[in-house]
Amino acid sequence: MRKITYSILCLLAFLLAACKDEPLDYSDVIRFENPADESIPADNLSTLKVTVQIKADADPDKRDVVFTSDIGTFTNGTPTITIIADKDGRAIAYLKSAVAGLSTLSAQVKDFKVSKTVTFTSFGGISLENPAAENLAADNVSTLKIAAHISPETDPSKRAIVFSTDLGTFGNNTPTVSIVADNSGNAVAYLKGAAMGVASVRISNEGNIATKVVNFTAPAPDNVFTVQPITDNVASDNVSNVVITAMVNKSMPLAAQKITFETDQGSFSNGNKTIEVSADIDGKVVAYLKNDEPSAAHVGLSLAGINRKYTVNFIRALPDYIQLSSAATLASGPTSSLAVSITLKRNVGKPNADVALEYSATDSNGAVIGSFSNGTLSTAEGTASVNFNPGGSTYKGLVRITVWVKGLPSVKSTVEVMLI
Repeated sequence: MRKITYSILCLLAFLLAACKDEPLDYSDVIRFENPADESIPADNLSTLKVTVQIKADADPDKRDVVFTSDIGTFTNGTPTITIIADKDGRAIAYLKSAVAGLSTLSAQVKDFKVSKTVTFTSFGGISLENPAAENLAADNVSTLKIAAHISPETDPSKRAIVFSTDLGTFGNNTPTVSIVADNSGNAVAYLKGAAMGVASVRISNEGNIATKVVNFTAPAPDNVFTVQPITDNVASDNVSNVVITAMVNKSMPLAAQKITFETDQGSFSNGNKTIEVSADIDGKVVAYLKNDEPSAAHVGLSLAGINRKYTVNFIRALPDYIQLSSAATLASGPTSSLAVSITLKRNVGKPNADVALEYSATDSNGAVIGSFSNGTLSTAEGTASVNFNPGGSTYKGLVRITVWVKGLPSVKSTVEVMLI
């Protein structure tokens, strides 16, 4: 009996020892889809897809899978992430690292945990964070992040990464910029451009090269500049202005914050049909357009490939008042004639030419007397003339000659002549 009891105790001791040395098998609760150890470059770009399988019919409160790694980060930028398993019991996480070394990767659901080793290997080349072709608005305002990576273990004297492009410029407003990679091996430059087209962007470091394509596309106009409502129907007196106000995107480089204005009628403040105006500190750009004849002016504004066109109207500049001059006396009789000089004036600028006038003459009793001849339209200088003929009347005395703008009787003037 003693021998049998001793044998049983030895067997139990053996079994307990064996259980202690063998890892617990949780594969029916949680397991890696690929349980083998894996390896990826430590370039902070390459990612390892980690898939875990749990029971598809697990209760809702038992479907949170917690992934942890003692090197690298997951897509949330931390070394731990929680993923809820899908209806099939699958939970997927993505791991990357900028640091080389061995990492213990674990996945845990409730009290059940599985682990494996991931090796992040040293990376000796150069790579782009996003090597795929990308689009960028050619407004010289929008920027595209170009991120490059080299091995974090690269010698400090060899960490300069050169960015270059054949279209557009970087933050230094040139097509080439050199940036020293940080401790993680990363360097970032920002590309912008004002012309549409296809750019070939290249990054290089110590003979290692990577390239990508950037398509500069038509920009959104309002992202470059906007135009405020324009008030037109301004008198064409060559002084009054149509004021055109635009607002430039203040994110643009200071040197680029200028708009070119052009017109087919009238002139800008520089006396020309084209003017370039820089924005003020608030991004405001103002141009002043005047005209000396009534017409519709077609005005264009352009900046960074954006063109806007407007039609503004200049109306007739009519006189505000009239000045008359003549001899003070006139002999009576049908053959007598008095020349009346007429000058049309405006409070601002000059009236337009070819203004038609009307006339009347009355005696001291208010009766109409005589007639007018050889009346002219006004010139560009606002001058005109007319002749007064007293006719066969025997009246002698004061004659009032009145001249007014045809269709605008409120603009008038009177001169008095003594008929003798």
